Amino acid sequence: MKKSILKISSLFMAVILLFSTLSFTVQKHICAGEVADVALFGNLESCIMHDAKKDINLSSFEKESCCHDNAQFIKGSNAELKTSKTSQDDFTVLTAVFLYTYFNSYESIDKNSNDFKEYLPPIVTKDIPVLYESFLI
Repeated sequence: MKKSILKISSLFMAVILLFSTLSFTVQKHICAGEVADVALFGNLESCIMHDAKKDINLSSFEKESCCHDNAQFIKGSNAELKTSKTSQDDFTVLTAVFLYTYFNSYESIDKNSNDFKEYLPPIVTKDIPVLYESFLI
């Protein structure tokens, strides 16, 4: 139950993130004061009056068309992380501390160390690979 709620909530949050950052354009074809066509992703279909206006080719005076296209751009949020001077300083300090500890962590190992001279390995009473029949090939 808990896993399904977690999956549903993570999916819901991913969808919210997707739609909050999505930008798109709504195109409308308005003819005689009424919306004739709306397009989100494709091209607009022009009406009969708009096509007839293209066919008539008047050389002297052209009457203004009653049809026009309207495009509205809807921009999603563009939340960017802005870096500041303090975060760059923190990164520089972190890098310096990391390099210092990395290069100074190696100490010379004494070859004549007697640390494990007193250590006795455990006594093996059974041959474990033969007992469990698991052999490393």
